Amino acid sequence: MYAWFVGFQLGCCGSQGYNEWFNITRVHSFNETENASVVPSCCQKSDNCKAEDLLEDKINSECAAGVKDHSKCIIYTDGCVPKIQNLVQRAINGLAGAAIGLAFIQLLGIGFACYLAKRIRSGYVYA
Repeated sequence: MYAWFVGFQLGCCGSQGYNEWFNITRVHSFNETENASVVPSCCQKSDNCKAEDLLEDKINSECAAGVKDHSKCIIYTDGCVPKIQNLVQRAINGLAGAAIGLAFIQLLGIGFACYLAKRIRSGYVYA
């Protein structure tokens, strides 16, 4: 479920790219092996993704780096690690900006408190 969420929400497949799925041997009962294919969570639209469309030969003929027309490619080709790194970096930048803003407000409050304490000690009478 987690891999589906990450892949679908970020638009990615595999940690560094879709090619990683072709190196995995899937073994079913009675030692039957399956042809190399990407997982269905790599599909851009799940309604047009059939098992035969996810096989290595078909995917490489439509999605590989050397192919000029990627319009037939039905999977996400980018890896998830760079996308997650980018997402985390943007979140860190936002949190850092908020922390700096909050620190500025705190320092402003300290400055006003010191000013008020000085005025009270000097005997200033509020009229």
